[in-house]
Amino acid sequence: MKFLQDKNINRRGFTFIETMVYVFVMTVILMTITSLFLNIFNARKQAMASYRVYNDARFIANFLHNRLRNVESIEDFSQSQYIFYDLPDKRFDIFVDQGRLFYRQTENVGQGFPDQSAGVAVPLSSEAVTVEDLFLTAISDSQGNSHQGIKIDFILTTGQSSDAFGYKSKPFSIYISLR
Repeated sequence: MKFLQDKNINRRGFTFIETMVYVFVMTVILMTITSLFLNIFNARKQAMASYRVYNDARFIANFLHNRLRNVESIEDFSQSQYIFYDLPDKRFDIFVDQGRLFYRQTENVGQGFPDQSAGVAVPLSSEAVTVEDLFLTAISDSQGNSHQGIKIDFILTTGQSSDAFGYKSKPFSIYISLR
């Protein structure tokens, strides 16, 4: 009979305190793992938002630098509307339409330049990034020579402001000297 009693003692299971300690330890481990994954996910969203904004800014700056450095003259309409002449037969402008930055070029084929809106608009910013507050400013040099450069100011934004981790808004200012 003593043998049967010893067997029953070994089968008695976990106590309530042991079960509660197990549940507490597992809860702490699961909360730590969940927090780690959420932090990694949020950091990735922040990095992607920054990447989108800076990638578009880099592309815009390089594209405009390549187009503007050989400009012969600038026609000034307002602080945000300039037409650039790459003589003898090309002119272009840059503009924002529905939050995207566009480049549009027209060519004089002997009968004068067509209306600038007739040119094909090429997007310079991606659909994921919004361009706001584009300002172009012609800069004169210290000797009084006009249009020696152009200062381009704009703001790039991606995501919604309500999304703390996927939102990025950054102002940019670029100066490009003309030849």
